[in-house]
Amino acid sequence: MVCVNAAQQTMAAWRPVVSYFLKDYRLLLFDFPGQGRAQIISGSALVGLDEQVEVLYRVLSAQNAPGKSIVAGASWGGVVVAVFASRYPRLVDKIILASFGIRISEKLVQAIREGQQVNGNATGEHVADVIIKYFGQHLNEAFKKKLYDQFRNIKREHLANFRAHGQLLETAKHIDEVVDLHSIKAQTLIINGEMDTVMDLNDITLAATQIANCVVKIVPGVGHFLHNESDDVLSIYKAFLALPSEPQLSMV
Repeated sequence: MVCVNAAQQTMAAWRPVVSYFLKDYRLLLFDFPGQGRAQIISGSALVGLDEQVEVLYRVLSAQNAPGKSIVAGASWGGVVVAVFASRYPRLVDKIILASFGIRISEKLVQAIREGQQVNGNATGEHVADVIIKYFGQHLNEAFKKKLYDQFRNIKREHLANFRAHGQLLETAKHIDEVVDLHSIKAQTLIINGEMDTVMDLNDITLAATQIANCVVKIVPGVGHFLHNESDDVLSIYKAFLALPSEPQLSMV
């Protein structure tokens, strides 16, 4: 099982998943260039979508896995996973698209613009304030502290990458611009929180109709950070992964 980070999240965001599935799966986690401990050796601070998909391909290919893999992505990581699954269907058995959306909501645009306003000369704590305000209202205090600690120590070049990513999101308004969902052949779980304020739940039904083999789950009382907010999300992951690896009818 490969876990793909959201924008400027690190491998640590998958800690609950690792603890829950460690005995049952071989787990692969990594940071994209410009995230966590990963450095950008040369080139732009913006690591674009195509480059992230290529990084995922190379990371997975280096493992020499004997069969197809499970690939899970959270938020922007879900977009990376969707593109990856559409381009490399032979490598993918099941995918999990967590906190997934097919277009940029007005709420997310507000968050991006507010983040950009403070990001030019802001501290990491200012950026963390914006993230919690728009994305993390339902996080417990312990996780909020971890998030503040992460951004308090974030490198300036990683902040630049985060700002560039926001500019990319603002210009790419619809996922159809970057991936043909109809081309995804893997069994797919789209899972979002009922209380997520930046993803449009109505869009999820539309996305599910474009993926041939798709299960949709909306989790009551949970926001954007899903498995970091509720252990119930982990049980939903487990139930989906237990489905036979064969075509299933779409369920919404």
